[in-house]
Amino acid sequence: MLLGLGLATAAVYGLFFLWQFPLLGHVGASAAQIPAIEPGRGHAALLVVGWLLLAALYVAAYRACTRSRGRVVVAIILAGSLGFGLLMLFTYLFGSTDVFDYVARAHFAADKGGNPMYYSPASYPGYPYYQYITSVGTAGAYGPLWQVPADAIAGALGPGIVRNLLGIKLFVLACYWCGAPLVYWSLRRTAPAHAVPGLLLYAWNPLALVEVGADGHNDAVQVLCLVVAAALLLARRPVAGSVAVVAASLVKFSPLLILPSFLVAMLRLRTTWLRRAASMGVFLLASAALTFVLYLPFGVAGVEHNLSDLLGHGGLRANSIVWSLVGTSTTGGANDLALAGLAIVIAVLAYHVCMLLRRRVTSEQLPSEILRRSFLVLLALLALGLTWFWPWYVLWLLPFASLVSRKSITVLMVAFTVSAFAIHWSSYYQTVVGDHAFQLPLMVVLFGPVALTASYLAVKRMPALRPRPAS
Repeated sequence: MLLGLGLATAAVYGLFFLWQFPLLGHVGASAAQIPAIEPGRGHAALLVVGWLLLAALYVAAYRACTRSRGRVVVAIILAGSLGFGLLMLFTYLFGSTDVFDYVARAHFAADKGGNPMYYSPASYPGYPYYQYITSVGTAGAYGPLWQVPADAIAGALGPGIVRNLLGIKLFVLACYWCGAPLVYWSLRRTAPAHAVPGLLLYAWNPLALVEVGADGHNDAVQVLCLVVAAALLLARRPVAGSVAVVAASLVKFSPLLILPSFLVAMLRLRTTWLRRAASMGVFLLASAALTFVLYLPFGVAGVEHNLSDLLGHGGLRANSIVWSLVGTSTTGGANDLALAGLAIVIAVLAYHVCMLLRRRVTSEQLPSEILRRSFLVLLALLALGLTWFWPWYVLWLLPFASLVSRKSITVLMVAFTVSAFAIHWSSYYQTVVGDHAFQLPLMVVLFGPVALTASYLAVKRMPALRPRPAS
């Protein structure tokens, strides 16, 4: 059954995505020439039908995996993920121009020797990839763990927009694929019954395959770091797991929000306080060394500029915990609202950290509990950051959802996966649904999964609420 579902899924990716938007048939002269922005009703309808089919097949495959075991099933899941990803590799980026920006800024560093952490590409307006950059007046919006490999890819591939698009997309796909065996091996040790379903939840996630494979988002590098962090935590390596969280934050800064939850694992080690302090010292030294080595190519000025924009608006809205809650507005009211939202997120984080410190859980249960609460903290950030929200941010939740064997978390992850696509459909296809339609899918993305999960939990608890018959 799973093989049939995999073949049907591949057919949907091929017919509704690759066939509509082949990479070689749509590469234009600039990032603004994405043909999917105004495709008309036919393309928009087919895209929605394709997405709904992917969602249905994803849920059906997950349900099939709950009853399936064995190496053959695992091989089908991994082979399916590879096949789906390759179909998306040759699909034109129909929902975002970010990968054009990645390529152009990487060549800005590789060809011109520019410092993307400090100088904007406007400093060199004549170089060949200038027209592909969507925000020429700002410096690079991402951390060094993205910029360093992107620059290396640009230097290795040389000129040519098609080969660079394929190179960047293949790199982020490889990062996403590498997370799959880690998810499976971790679950084999900690929750064997959830190993196959958890693997499928990660490896066949349609949002990840579309946003990483087709649109080439660098969040896949961050996702891999978070998978490594979670796997190390489940393997009782909290120091290394916490360093992996820091590594994830060197792509985008938002994972720093869950670092306190990981540090709780060090504080609750069954050892003396002296050894706990030593573990914390090792973590601090390793994190500082990693940060220093990765920022080293960009110099002190690049580091200062990149980090200062963490607390300023700049061009780093998508890379900042604070300003991910602001959106495009810089008015005083919007800033106040953003700070209020940030205060709520910090309060949610503080609550979960306190519960981890106070709650009586065994050492075996603690890693899974930390991952569950990390999922909920990032969920709060996404929910309160809807004024600057894009569907690929939902991928930040995927490592934790896959490795936590809780039905409520799984339902919430699937619901957010399905509903997040409404952002693409409404923002790029407003000719179909009319003007000012962006707010409606935002409401759907937030309240749809929340309502669905609340309904699921209510139904699940109903038997416990019924009066017991008299004996």
